[in-house]
Amino acid sequence: FYWCFLFQVSDVLELVYWLCIIVNKLGKLSMNTSRLAYSAIDFSSHCKGVFLLLISLSLLFMALGASAAAQGDLVKSRTRPDVYLVNELGGRDVFPNESVFFSWENDFDSVITLSDEEIADLPIGRRMRYKPCTYLVKSQTNPDVYHAGESGMLRRITSETQASTLFGANWPSLVRDVSDVFWLDYVKGEDFDNSSGAEVCPNDGDLIPNGSSARTGWTKDVILVNYVDRENIVWPTESTTLQDAFGPRMLAGQYDFHRGIDIAGETGDLVYSIDDGTVYRIYHEGEVGSPFKNGGNVVILKHEIQNPINFLGRDHVTYFSYYLHLDQITIPDIAEDDEWITEKGMQIGTLGASGTANTEHLHLETRIGEFGTLDDASVNPFLYLSYNNINSLQIEPDTLNESRFLITSDREELDVNAIYITSGADTRIINFSTREGIDPNNRDNNIYNSIVLEPLNFNKNSDKYEMYIEYIGEGEVNDIKVIDIFGNGVRLYR
Repeated sequence: FYWCFLFQVSDVLELVYWLCIIVNKLGKLSMNTSRLAYSAIDFSSHCKGVFLLLISLSLLFMALGASAAAQGDLVKSRTRPDVYLVNELGGRDVFPNESVFFSWENDFDSVITLSDEEIADLPIGRRMRYKPCTYLVKSQTNPDVYHAGESGMLRRITSETQASTLFGANWPSLVRDVSDVFWLDYVKGEDFDNSSGAEVCPNDGDLIPNGSSARTGWTKDVILVNYVDRENIVWPTESTTLQDAFGPRMLAGQYDFHRGIDIAGETGDLVYSIDDGTVYRIYHEGEVGSPFKNGGNVVILKHEIQNPINFLGRDHVTYFSYYLHLDQITIPDIAEDDEWITEKGMQIGTLGASGTANTEHLHLETRIGEFGTLDDASVNPFLYLSYNNINSLQIEPDTLNESRFLITSDREELDVNAIYITSGADTRIINFSTREGIDPNNRDNNIYNSIVLEPLNFNKNSDKYEMYIEYIGEGEVNDIKVIDIFGNGVRLYR
């Protein structure tokens, strides 16, 4: 304010100066008065100069201090995978998971990476909800389905008939589970009494699945069958950090079909039985006759299940859990005809890097059926474990090769199970659990049924699981579907 006032005063003095010059020309002004006028304009010029210098420095400091992100930008730090939206107040709104993020965005291409310090300078704002008029939502603990509208307003769908009328026969594929923790971000409104759907999305038109895009020529549908919660099964370690997936993976730069999951940890971490059962076998590192030459110290437990699992056309009431690379085994050795009962959550050993493991981790396998009765009975352990099943699977077409696609999923949801690729009337299938489409004599070959699998490296620091798939058969791909172990997934078609 002071400098603005001074600038205005200098303008007045300059006006006085020019009046003095005019009067002096007319011979009406003394020499002393003229000198005073010259002093006034000189002072005026100095005031203006100082003022303009201060303004320039202020603008420079503002530019240097400005945030690297503006309102509407998507940002993340260099050291963490979390993505934020810069809000109108200069804070960062939080996406709680990838499912919510992909209701707003098609990919991560526009995310700006900032330093940790720059991220910390952006205050935490609101938690992002699903984009209005994109999905239907339900709580994980309540079967009621709601339409998620503007400002998080929920309107309950009162019947399946109403859901079909409003959103079409494929409405179940639009339902998203919302964690009870995040459910409070929404506001319940009145039930739907609309039979035509005309007022469902007054701003956006029809409720459509995310990803329908004229830009790529593909339409994306989300496939949702159910949410499965394994309350009776416990996690085998305190750590839940995964460092390798079941099925396709890269091992020392080579493709490998992995028959379990790897859980990262530190030597000495406790390892627990995932379910009630009995000790079936124990093998010590270097033991003669051990079938696990690379597995080091190994414990095998046998479990009975009440509800039979159908696998390869047969119902099975038993499964086995395998714990490899243990540092120590903390249950006693048993003879083959002995039976040592274990309870879920009971310690059976400690995590380590025995055998040929090059990092400290637990390799966990689950195999279906009686021991040794099936040639390759390993199935994804997530069939039994409780995990964050948010149906995060995504498919994106390659912009340069229309026969190539990128599959991604949340790093905590490594449950990719089957791929269906249709070209014309021909559909090719790869199923990682049943091994359909996979050569039983050459499982570690990454070309199955004219489909090339190219998993990217995944470890405990990876942001997400990624795998490229490419169809090398005849004709062009017109439909591709990827589903998880429970039938949930995503589909692209054109």
